[in-house]
Amino acid sequence: MKNNALSKVLMLIVISTFASSVMAPFVFSALLSDVQRPELDDRCGEIDIRWDSALRANIYELYRNGDLIYRGRSREYKDVPLIQNSLHEYRLLAINDGGVSEFSEGSVLQVNRPCPPEAPEDIDVQEMPCGGSVSIEWDPVARATVYEVVRRPVPILTGAFTDWSGRPTTLYVGEETSFSEDGLVPGGLYSYRVRGGNETDMGSWYRKFVRASEICPPERPDPPRGE
Repeated sequence: MKNNALSKVLMLIVISTFASSVMAPFVFSALLSDVQRPELDDRCGEIDIRWDSALRANIYELYRNGDLIYRGRSREYKDVPLIQNSLHEYRLLAINDGGVSEFSEGSVLQVNRPCPPEAPEDIDVQEMPCGGSVSIEWDPVARATVYEVVRRPVPILTGAFTDWSGRPTTLYVGEETSFSEDGLVPGGLYSYRVRGGNETDMGSWYRKFVRASEICPPERPDPPRGE
């Protein structure tokens, strides 16, 4: 009996140790992302960096403030995320089988454009009167100055497959964080997508399936008549 109890205790210790070692990095990463993201959320910026070809170069290395940030054959690189309005010095090395060039002269560049916005976190569906209406809202997205809303009917349930495979209908482009429409199929199921944009680019989509308000009940009939 004592041996069985001791074996169970040792087994529990092994399982707990393994679980903690596996889960700890994920927990730490999640906590770290929660701490770091707000700092860059509104201030996130980017720089598109390009350079001319160097004679006999096969590979380029790009350094920011002395740190290597890119190595490859391309002659352009998007440096992101950075903090808007910050200054950084960039230098290049050219490389081939014969060796490595000297560093280029430094270029001090300012981060003067924001990152594209993240996708909205959620879309709230509001109650609407009967008759095929939809109303949606979303919270403002950091760095977004404009929003776009598109819609597709869900095939078979609401529309034909060609409606789904074609280009979605753009319903709204503007600064408001809400959108309403009517004239849809009562009770029909639709896929709505919302994204934010700014001077740099449009961000990622958030999609939600929304059912239009149901068909209205019939009107009150007139009293029956006898003849």
